[in-house]
Amino acid sequence: MFKNYLKIAFRNLVKRKGYSFINIFGLAIGIASSILIFLYVYNEMTYDTFHQNADEIYLIHRKDKSPKGIEVIATTPNPLPLTLRNDYPELANVVSFFVTEFPVTIKGTLFKEIGFSVEPSVFQMFSFPLLKGNPETALADVNSVVITEDLAEKYFGNEDPIGQTVTVFNKYDFIITGILKKIPENSSIKFEMLVSDKIRKVNSPTWGTKWYSSGVYTFVQCPKEFTSVELENQLPFILEKYTPDWLRERMELGLQPLTSIHLSSEMSMYGLVQPNSIIYIYILIAIALSVLLIACFNFINLSTARYSERAREIGVRKVMGARRYELILQFLGESVLLSLLSLILGIILAELFLPEFNFLTGKELTLTIYNNSLLLLGMIGFGIFIGVFSGSYPAFFLAKYRPASVIRSQFQKLTSKGANIRRILIIAQFTISIILIISELVITRQLYYMKNHELGFNSENMLVIPTQLYELKDPIRIKAYVHTINNQKGSKGIISTAISEDVPGFYYRNEFGVVPEGWTGEGSLEMIVTSIDEHFLDTYQMQLSVGRNFSPELETDKRESVLLNEAAVRKIGWNKAVGKHFNYVHGDGPFTVIGVVRDIHFKSLITQIEPLVYRIAVQYLFLSVRIRSDNISETVNFLREQWQKIVQDVPFDYFFIDDNYARSYQAEEKVAEIIGIFSLLAVILACMGLLGLSALTVSQRTKEIGIRKVLGASLYDIAFLISKQFVILVLFANIIAFPIAYFLMKDWLQNYPYRIELGIIFFIIGGLLALVIAMITVSFQAIKAARANPVDSLRYE
Repeated sequence: MFKNYLKIAFRNLVKRKGYSFINIFGLAIGIASSILIFLYVYNEMTYDTFHQNADEIYLIHRKDKSPKGIEVIATTPNPLPLTLRNDYPELANVVSFFVTEFPVTIKGTLFKEIGFSVEPSVFQMFSFPLLKGNPETALADVNSVVITEDLAEKYFGNEDPIGQTVTVFNKYDFIITGILKKIPENSSIKFEMLVSDKIRKVNSPTWGTKWYSSGVYTFVQCPKEFTSVELENQLPFILEKYTPDWLRERMELGLQPLTSIHLSSEMSMYGLVQPNSIIYIYILIAIALSVLLIACFNFINLSTARYSERAREIGVRKVMGARRYELILQFLGESVLLSLLSLILGIILAELFLPEFNFLTGKELTLTIYNNSLLLLGMIGFGIFIGVFSGSYPAFFLAKYRPASVIRSQFQKLTSKGANIRRILIIAQFTISIILIISELVITRQLYYMKNHELGFNSENMLVIPTQLYELKDPIRIKAYVHTINNQKGSKGIISTAISEDVPGFYYRNEFGVVPEGWTGEGSLEMIVTSIDEHFLDTYQMQLSVGRNFSPELETDKRESVLLNEAAVRKIGWNKAVGKHFNYVHGDGPFTVIGVVRDIHFKSLITQIEPLVYRIAVQYLFLSVRIRSDNISETVNFLREQWQKIVQDVPFDYFFIDDNYARSYQAEEKVAEIIGIFSLLAVILACMGLLGLSALTVSQRTKEIGIRKVLGASLYDIAFLISKQFVILVLFANIIAFPIAYFLMKDWLQNYPYRIELGIIFFIIGGLLALVIAMITVSFQAIKAARANPVDSLRYE
């Protein structure tokens, strides 16, 4: 019996090739898409879980308080780790990470690597496995260094790196004491090398003594005897005991579980892997479910419609003695066979497209279905469920009718019973598709708006050289280099130069409490303070709204004068700022405002413009160079040659301001690309279903079409007759999709302080696109039916 059912099932697959292809391939695409997206989501949601002690590890973060709210920052005051070790010995472990860009010299060649200085107990807290070396002693000495296996191969090839010497900062000789295995891709902490934290104290004896200096990532391991809740309750007392009043008013400390760091997008981080937004994870899950639902609706729709054609077959089988349970088994078996074939093809497609998906997402995902028996069983169960669900209509509904009912004229009445369900599923498919199309349009437009919005300065052809001042053996060489470059203005492609503490799109948050003249409020106002020289405004083509720029001839400008941006003036509430004074809450001042600079987006359009205080630059942390666009490579080569000739200590490094801003929008670009691709897939799947159903409609109305043509109906009349019912369904889908898409996108846009207007044009375009695509799909079958010979139509039975 089973063999006979199998033969019939395969015979029906071959007989109805078009339906079989749409059914199997459509569901396979939905399964493949959902597999890929859920692989990405699973990777994002399991960040840092590979550490054995992951559930006990917490990051202590800083909460900076200001009138505009609380900003969460991942770094803590530098003395905190030592304080925790001394005051709370019941903690299992305390490890601090201080991120550093290491200039490394190997056999006369300079390299630049990202790494951390850490406590030797890092390998007891975190599961970073060593290929070589003893984890307990690898960082015990002040001159010890642990590097990754990739770095070992880069430096030494096939040589054994253990015991080899590398020179760091051009003045410290470190001995390699350990080789790390490759760090898992879903780790928040990534690096190329680790050095002992003892080097901090050697390099700076006062390191870790100033509570207002925050630069370390502090991780703690809480045992069962001293829980994270108990530690969090103690954090306010630590600040009460050790910090000055003015700092205590501005700062709180909090705990973040290690495993939830990656999806805490509100946390400012540098040196660690940038966190992702949980909103985007929800969006991707919704997309995966949407595509899968559309594919399943297609499968169910076409399956029920196709089985309705076989009502007479059921009647004949029952006349020949077939029992009801046999018919149920046959139809369920055929449907399950189709869904399992789709499942197998879907897994194959997911495997084939995984490399492209990894390239799109920047991940290193692998398909581990074959190694995970539970997951494999779950997917097989899903395939069986879809098959049973879609096959239940013919199995339990048609099979119950008497043979005479399904053979005689009641056939049409029976086959129309599932029509309402099919219409609902078509509306649902296109509703989801339209929502995805509108979402893609809005996200793409918002991204374009942010990338092309006026920043308040000219970012084109702005090249920035980090001076790496603190890493140099002889910092005075930087001044010589800046002097040399300044002397080349007007030649070598150099238009103008400026030095500063920060640059737009790349800056360290240096926030001070400010007490303005005439201030009657409580406490102080928090403002970002950064340093620039007198050429900065001209080089970046920034505008003064009132007042004057810094003047090198005036000594008072170096000690007492500042510039404010317009946001700072608004925050203070001054009607006229020039000539006003303010003090810093920690005592420095008074400072006189000599000018007001027009607001610029110092970060990106993802964040609100913040109040800024510009003071005269005393540190050469960045050299900004405006260059001509006609020969950029020649200018860069000149800057590199002069660096290697004058500075020498560290490798030459540079970036363009435009590129830095573009990187700020990478998360949005990635999501927009993914939504675009899978929205297209959703529309294709919906159209595949529509194509199959329109073909079925035409076949069911073949005789009617022939009669209408004999009575004089034109090609347009026939095409309109076939198309109108599907067009009406898509119009209904638009009506349902518009309000849902509106509220979803309105909520998403609230995350951006600078955003587009959610105009009606997005809904018109999205709705028209879906309608046009549906009409083109249906018209293919409608025109084909209308062009057919009416004699053939009347004789088709």
